[in-house]
Amino acid sequence: MIPKQTNIQKWTPPPAAGAGNLEHVSDALHAEALAILNALNATAKMGFNQVIFEMDSTVLKQAISSEDYDLAPLGALFQEIKFQLRVAFENVKLYVCPRSCNNAAHVLAAHGASLG
Repeated sequence: MIPKQTNIQKWTPPPAAGAGNLEHVSDALHAEALAILNALNATAKMGFNQVIFEMDSTVLKQAISSEDYDLAPLGALFQEIKFQLRVAFENVKLYVCPRSCNNAAHVLAAHGASLG
């Protein structure tokens, strides 16, 4: 009888869900827009076509729900987000929730900021 070969791998912690330190970010709105874009890309790669995104920024929701901010300094980023929403998903809902209801995201953001 031939012994079964076993593949043993050392355990490594799972990646922190998007936690990290962003460089070249001008303000909180810029960071939140980049986070949404990264979430869109990750969600599309997973094959989801019906999604709900929650955020605590009413400005960000307005920026990606209308053309009001297309000429703003971050306008190109907002347009890219809107494009990805249109081409990658069949059904998208955007909700604004109070920061107090979104504590997990802020804990992750604080952790990411502490990474250097």
